[in-house]
Amino acid sequence: MPSEEIIKKYIDEDFWNEKIKRFDVDKTLGLHFGFYEKGIHNHADAVINMNNYIERLLELKNRSKKIERILDAGCGFGGTVIYLAKKHPEISFYGISINPQEVKLARYFAQERHVLSNTQFIAADYENTVFPSNYFDCVIAVESLSYSNKSKQKKFIIEMNRILKPGGKLVVIDGFFSKIPSNSFMKKMVDIYEEKRKFEFYIESEFNKSVLYSEES
Repeated sequence: MPSEEIIKKYIDEDFWNEKIKRFDVDKTLGLHFGFYEKGIHNHADAVINMNNYIERLLELKNRSKKIERILDAGCGFGGTVIYLAKKHPEISFYGISINPQEVKLARYFAQERHVLSNTQFIAADYENTVFPSNYFDCVIAVESLSYSNKSKQKKFIIEMNRILKPGGKLVVIDGFFSKIPSNSFMKKMVDIYEEKRKFEFYIESEFNKSVLYSEES
């Protein structure tokens, strides 16, 4: 893990320590909730389980599929990119974040974990990337899209459609409700969470209709 000097150089130390406490980020470099299922008993294992789930969704072990480049749109400290890059050195992995400090740390972690040769981390907005059209085989967005409003989400979908190759795959893993919470306590908790983290939960069917499959997108 990075030295105290590295943390002070790239990111606020209190912020880093808070992420360690909440997300075990020192173990996984992951800033997301992870994927809990039978046999998963702690957060670090849940994050690794999510990485493995993404690997299956992208069919990275299917050697009949030619996959050259994968983008993580909203990569944080690069945890998922670095984990998959370590397992699949034949694939080039890219991560983008609007936070330059996260990008600097992701590059540091990539060097520390010996995956510099097949990873790139860039400070960029996923609504308007620097990549050419038809460039990526796959794009993932893990708990990053909920930080944007619907207008920005539509721009994201349009941009991903541009940079994905024909037949490419977009995987969005995020916080959605299957229906509006009816419990008053749950409603209050959601309001508090959204206000504190500037994070929006959407109804899955509403997102699909108004963002993912809208005429504008």
